[in-house]
Amino acid sequence: MRVEDLARIDTELLDRLGVASAGHYLGELERIQLAQRGQGTTRYVVARDGSGRPLGMLPVYTSDPPWHPVADPVTLFGLPAAAIGPRLCLAGSYGTYANFLTVAASVTADAAETVALTLVDRARAVAREAGSAYVVLPYLDETQARWLAGRDVAAVHTREKAALPVVWDSFDAYVASLPARRRTGVRRERRRFLDSAFEVREERVVDAAPRLAPLLAQTERRYGREADPRQMAFHYTLLGTYLADDDFVALVAYREQRPVACSLLLTSGTRLISKAWGCDYAAAGDNFLYFNLTFYEPIIRAIARGVEVLDFGLGSLESKAQRGCGMERLQTVLIAAEG
Repeated sequence: MRVEDLARIDTELLDRLGVASAGHYLGELERIQLAQRGQGTTRYVVARDGSGRPLGMLPVYTSDPPWHPVADPVTLFGLPAAAIGPRLCLAGSYGTYANFLTVAASVTADAAETVALTLVDRARAVAREAGSAYVVLPYLDETQARWLAGRDVAAVHTREKAALPVVWDSFDAYVASLPARRRTGVRRERRRFLDSAFEVREERVVDAAPRLAPLLAQTERRYGREADPRQMAFHYTLLGTYLADDDFVALVAYREQRPVACSLLLTSGTRLISKAWGCDYAAAGDNFLYFNLTFYEPIIRAIARGVEVLDFGLGSLESKAQRGCGMERLQTVLIAAEG
């Protein structure tokens, strides 16, 4: 097995690796690479066999402080800043809740660990070159975490995300599957929304992002996070250009021809990912826009399109569990650069 560093990757490489959605992967990675400019460096570590066939891929980032809060070793693991070094090395993700450590679908389960550890060892070498004492691998899913079990891990931080397997043939069947005490609430939330003056339209994000960015930014600011609508519009438009028309859509609630709330939904393989939520809270009223645009409307569409899992992400886990979601564990792993 040989390892090479690339400055960019393309859909041909991702297709040969057999990823769920080459457009999703490439769009997200391009978006992250742009966000990293001026903050650090990006390279893609690729493992190949003797004939040049790709076996795995790992994006590796070096970043100057301040570091993304979800991947900051000082915050997550209580390390003193001086122990990390002048730069931080992140592998697979710079802070988004998907980690892009990839082993080719053609690699056997027994060999997958060897490929993954080879990629991580190259990331450790990158960390040493950059003066970072550690590599952080944010938000590994359970399969990715198992691959790293053979490497000495300095620390692990665990979170959960909500996911809803789509196993019904109608929305009524979904509601019937909920505990009795929840059915009444869901039906009330659905009825209140349907009786309101809102019209729901499904639009391509690549077209709608500039109009919806102020709603998305308002939600970010509501929870104390900085948000620039122009930057958000640019990044979501960029991601949309890599995806088919119906693979990245916005569900938009209009009142009197004005968008009041929206949810962004991204299809990746058999998953439908709830990507973002935006709202003009002063105009929304008590109409359960959030639950209808992020849960009930996506469930109806997922059933119609044969989606297997709705991925609802990290936040508001209790309310998501009440609406039928299970939890998937994500691990942020800290590995010493020197071993």
